[in-house]
Amino acid sequence: MGYCFMTTSPLKTNQAVQYSYQHNMREITVRNADPSRRHLNEEVVAIDGGKGILDVLHEKEDYRNACRDHKMRSDATKMIEVMMTLSREDAKKIDLGSWKQKNVEWLRETFNVSPDGKDNVVSVIYHADESTIHMHALVVPMDGDGEFRASRWTDKRSDLIRLQNTYAEKMKPLGLDRGLRRSVASHKDIRRFYTDLDKRISVEKNMEIVPGETLEQYQARMIDYVKNLQAINMREVYEKDRQITELKTEMKEFKRGHSFDEKVQMQVKAKQLEKEKEKWQGLERTYGSVKNIEEKIQTSQLLNDALVNCENTELRDSVLENIRVLMKQEEERQKREKQLEKQRKFEEEIKRGF
Repeated sequence: MGYCFMTTSPLKTNQAVQYSYQHNMREITVRNADPSRRHLNEEVVAIDGGKGILDVLHEKEDYRNACRDHKMRSDATKMIEVMMTLSREDAKKIDLGSWKQKNVEWLRETFNVSPDGKDNVVSVIYHADESTIHMHALVVPMDGDGEFRASRWTDKRSDLIRLQNTYAEKMKPLGLDRGLRRSVASHKDIRRFYTDLDKRISVEKNMEIVPGETLEQYQARMIDYVKNLQAINMREVYEKDRQITELKTEMKEFKRGHSFDEKVQMQVKAKQLEKEKEKWQGLERTYGSVKNIEEKIQTSQLLNDALVNCENTELRDSVLENIRVLMKQEEERQKREKQLEKQRKFEEEIKRGF
């Protein structure tokens, strides 16, 4: 099952509302957006009658002022910006039309409570010109009393958890589950997690030279192998981070009434996950940093270029054969070293026993 999540941001001034709308409509330059893909964006919910975003806001404010006998607070939230997204890999598996429709349905079911009978969800834009598809919605936080009261939806942590839960429930028919539960991670951390999650790919397990395979082909396959291994390692590490984050948050939220044994069990589980994470990080220690891998690839590339450009075919074939022999010898040497290391540790244990 894939993952989805949503976030909310308060817009407290007319300028903030105008800027967000221009950003969403690509009326200003957006650094992370690809202009060649802008045609893939879509205005899912548009403002009626050729009005501007501030025109719609002022109409809502006029209605509010007519209903209330006091001025609106100067620090009141004018609009709530809601961002909804899912991982890139999952976007390729679901019906995007249904996903857009269910997002709009959830927005209206959640925020349309104002007594003026008009839509609080005034703008919804779908973006496909950035690395991960997502939707931005601009919502007027008018409650059932005709007041601008964003706290009805976003006042407490429990309110935000409720939004995440109802959103996930709406997305469940599409095969999507909610993201980090009760997370203490920031929005940037969550976005990075889903970006890294998109890097999952399968690994070629056979590291030996295939009969008839040229050195150039072998080099290309090994480069792919290292990259794939690092990608899968990163995915596993972040999956453990996700589970650890949830557990740590649950521990922080433990209140009176929970037994000592329950707290101990949760701490034990968190330690087990930390050990799992260390195991996967060991892969990176084995293969070295990205810089070291790049240096090895450059050396291999130089050797490959020298062989490709060698006009003496007998010399080239001889070098290739010698490389195969050396690789076999190195493999046997490493096996011997592992056996000696194992024997050494065994002898040390015997000595400590006496």
